[in-house]
Amino acid sequence: MRNRLNALHALPIEALGRRPDVLLAVAVAGIVAMLLIPLPSSVLDVLISVNIALSVVVLMGAVFAKRILDIATFPTLLLLSTLFRLGLNVSTTRGVLSRGEAGKLVEAFGEFVVQGDIVVGLLIFLVVTLVQLLVIAKGSERVAEIAARFTLDAMPGKQMSIDAALRNGALTEEEAEAKRIELGRESSLFGNMDGAMKFVKGDAIAGLIITALNLVAGVAIGVLRNGLPLAAAVEHYSVLTIGDALAAQVSSLLVTLAAGILMTRIDDEKAASSLGGSLMRQLFGNDSVLGVSAALMALLGLIPGLPVVPFLLLASVGFGVIMIRRGKRRLLESTAGSGKQAFDDQLEEKIREAKAQKALADRMAPSVVPIALEINSALAERLGFGPNGESEHTRLVASELAMLR
Repeated sequence: MRNRLNALHALPIEALGRRPDVLLAVAVAGIVAMLLIPLPSSVLDVLISVNIALSVVVLMGAVFAKRILDIATFPTLLLLSTLFRLGLNVSTTRGVLSRGEAGKLVEAFGEFVVQGDIVVGLLIFLVVTLVQLLVIAKGSERVAEIAARFTLDAMPGKQMSIDAALRNGALTEEEAEAKRIELGRESSLFGNMDGAMKFVKGDAIAGLIITALNLVAGVAIGVLRNGLPLAAAVEHYSVLTIGDALAAQVSSLLVTLAAGILMTRIDDEKAASSLGGSLMRQLFGNDSVLGVSAALMALLGLIPGLPVVPFLLLASVGFGVIMIRRGKRRLLESTAGSGKQAFDDQLEEKIREAKAQKALADRMAPSVVPIALEINSALAERLGFGPNGESEHTRLVASELAMLR
């Protein structure tokens, strides 16, 4: 055990973590090597688990992305994930045809889906593949094509609006340059997604072809080379083929769904809103929508022959959500109303105090401040002041001082 830990410490894992470009190059080289080098069953189990886990991460990244530019590397991600799945398909096909097994995970997938009925297992695989190919992949491909066309057509107008805003002073030089860079990234992303969606469609078609080859070639090898009875060969290789195909198609379906979510979403007016928040606000934010839907569910539950409990439960949930929202709105309105009433009462009290102070000031006698002027004796004689300081000029100055008061 200690030797294994020392061997793990000797690996340059930490150095690779600091150099993601080197890590990506090693991963791509490993994917290419999977096409040529036979892999043991334990390694195939680990790689299939990694493939499914990465697909879940990609799907969650598309769901929680605020804008489509948050995952601007998605076209390259589609290419690498498709190449990884094809490498796994080649490795598992080599294991199924050469050794008659491709790991415990493939066998567990097959036995779980088949459950003793090969026809049902094949039909489930066909349904999953057709849903991915004809519904999700084809629709996402069309959306990507239209989005790329309209984005490129609208690009000159957006550039002109940025230049006009810069000339008018609405944008600074740095803001205008940032918007130009973002516009270029957006057009490049939609243009690349138009071509990258072909990888998804081709992956689904390749999965169908590989599944057919595995089944036919596996049965032939089991009967002709290994000497198995026809029924035993069909059962054994059908379980392995269905398990291999579904392990790959589940991952492919998750990535295709992520591409569809990313291509069909529109940036919300609130920059901090995720896809889930936008859906909740726009779809379930209207009480009328919930009320009518809940009423229809209740009516469906009353139709004879239909299950009553599910429809009435959904109707109860809808009406319960409406009642909770209305209760919260009433509480907010009452809180806001009481706060406004308290503010109005306080304002009226301040107004009454101000009026009382003004009335008290009006009733008070005006205070008289004595003013004395000292004049030079020579100037006083020339102005005609007598010994008591009285003259015509004294009365004139006194009248002016009264006006100043």
